Amino acid sequence: MTGDIWGYIHLTIFLYHVFLIIASHLKCMLSEPGVLPKDYEELDSSKLPHELSLALQTIQNELMGTGPDHNTQMASASTEISMSCK
Repeated sequence: MTGDIWGYIHLTIFLYHVFLIIASHLKCMLSEPGVLPKDYEELDSSKLPHELSLALQTIQNELMGTGPDHNTQMASASTEISMSCK
């Protein structure tokens, strides 16, 4: 008799988790990816530690192509292209 009670408890917990899994999956499938909440606040790098803020700025500069090496790399690439065209 006590095994039956534990079986029902385990079944209830299992079905609860199955429900959460299906609900989460449906929410991911039916919502638009990349949408931010209305109260979204941009990352303020002044709140970060100094080292992390510098690393973040370096990554942003590399992604945007505005790093200190970007101009020299672009100049050398354009020189190589013009030399190969001659």
